[in-house]
Amino acid sequence: MDASSPADVSSAAPDPTAHPDGPTDVAIRKISVEETLPLRHAVLWPNLPISATRLPDDDIGSHFGVFSSSSTTPIAVISIFNEPLPIDKPQGSKAVRFRKFACHQDHQGRGIGTALLRHVFWVAAAEMGAHAKRGMHPFGERFYKGPVEYVRMSITADDALEEYRRAGGSSSTKTPSF
Repeated sequence: MDASSPADVSSAAPDPTAHPDGPTDVAIRKISVEETLPLRHAVLWPNLPISATRLPDDDIGSHFGVFSSSSTTPIAVISIFNEPLPIDKPQGSKAVRFRKFACHQDHQGRGIGTALLRHVFWVAAAEMGAHAKRGMHPFGERFYKGPVEYVRMSITADDALEEYRRAGGSSSTKTPSF
């Protein structure tokens, strides 16, 4: 059996200010690629046209921004992409590539970039964790329905029955028909 589920769990992410060394006056949220471009341009490529800061794969990435309590524009941004690494890795393992990580120079050295990385690490780990705890495993490539990213998850009938029993279902050994 398989199910497709939205892969975005950013709304369930922990408070970025919870770390004792982190900033206390910021919020981190998922943003559009367009919201990343001005800061990418200012920090990474100020001598190029802003159009040069857009990546060909930006539409399939996930983008996050840090906002100060007094700003409506991000003060730090990062883009992440689910893609294979150009090195050998264990069968079935997933990789996330971080690209275009930028923090406004006025906000560097305050732990804002660290808080942003901590947030996207949590999102990447949590994305599969809830399903994995229930015996499900990702398979196939991610896909989109409009702007929403999905990942297919599967579970064997035996694992589904075990999960059903663990959740308080009948202890019968008879396998239900699907």
